[in-house]
Formats: sequence, C-alpha cells, structure tokens
Amino acid sequence: MAEPMRPLPKFTLPKREPDLRLPYQENPSPMFKGDFSTGGPMARWRTGVLDARGSQITMPGLGRLNEVAFGFQQELNDRLALQATADAIKLNMAYFTTQSFNLSGALIYRAQDHLWFTAFGSVSAGGFPNLSPYGYGGTMGFDITDRFSLELGVQRYYDSTTGRWETRPVVMPGYRFNNGFKLELDVGPILYEVIRSIVIDHKDRGGGPTIRPNMPGFR
Repeated sequence: MAEPMRPLPKFTLPKREPDLRLPYQENPSPMFKGDFSTGGPMARWRTGVLDARGSQITMPGLGRLNEVAFGFQQELNDRLALQATADAIKLNMAYFTTQSFNLSGALIYRAQDHLWFTAFGSVSAGGFPNLSPYGYGGTMGFDITDRFSLELGVQRYYDSTTGRWETRPVVMPGYRFNNGFKLELDVGPILYEVIRSIVIDHKDRGGGPTIRPNMPGFR
C-alpha cells in the first residue's frame, strides 16, 4: 500500500533571522554553477510574519531541483495561532520534467505552556509519484522535559494509487537543541506498518499446527 510522499506539514517560520537576502551560490564548483539558496522574512508586524525561501540544487547525473515557498504566521490571540505555507517544486531531469504545488495550513491552540493542540490540512497537485492530493488531521503535543516533546494524533490522506482514503497514526517525538532548533520525526506510519505486518503474519499462520505431507525418503 502506497504511503503519502510528503510528511506532515512543517510550520517553523523564522522569527529572528535577517530580512530576505539576495540569492547566493552555495557551491563554487563549475558542476554546481547556478545553485543557490535564499530565505528570510519578507514582512513583519506585531503579531505575525510573512516568510519566503527559494533554492536550486544540482543532482549530478540526474538533473536539477528548484523550489520556492512562502510561509505566513498570525497570532490570533495569546493562545491561538494560524499558520500556512505554499510551495512549488520543479524537477528537471534528462528525459522528463515534473512539478508539484502544495498548500498547507494549521490552527494551533496552546492550552498551557507545555500543552498544545493542532488541526492541519493540505492540498497538493502535480506529477510526482505517490503524491497525496488531500490530507488532514489533528494532534495533541506536550513537553516531556525542557528538551524532549511528543505529539500524538491521527492523519487521513487520499491515496491516489488505490482511490481510497487511508488513516495513519501520528507519533512524533521532538528534541530541542541549545540554539532553539527543534528536530521532529513522525514515526507513526512506521509503527503502523510494523504492527500491521505482525497482525497479518499472525493471521496467515493460522491457529493450529501444520501437518507435514508425506515426502518420499522421509519418515
């Protein structure tokens, strides 16, 4: 069964970076000529920020990957925040070109300093394989310690290969580094497949012993 190509939407807009800067070349090698990366806030106001980023990456022997994205964050009150991201990705390879457009949004309610709830949704279109065109879900997150956090919930997405809606759990541990960067990884789909394979394998084995058929030369 195909899994959604894209992970859960990430809503991590910078708040302390300098203003949007001009693109710069990342690698001086002639092989990577034209590659660049840029990003930063385009506009700020008291309760929100508009962010943008763009890049071009050369993959030797394969082609080039171009990406542009915009992010929006607005604090509605002391507890409620609205976030949205829009991005476009284009892959240029030797024999074909494909692209995708994605729009994601989230509404975050922080009930307490160390407890929050998130409702999210996404819409995607394009030619990437296994790209889920629709998805939505919700999570509950809480801080275990000053550095470790955990988000639990559920997500649903439309599987274009089967034409059905699929449901997967969200189990996303997180770790906050000294510089404020937070690393998160959703292991829910992996746990789901592990448990599912164990259950299916157990059913396939049946409930009773298997009697070996008579084989010539064996008693």
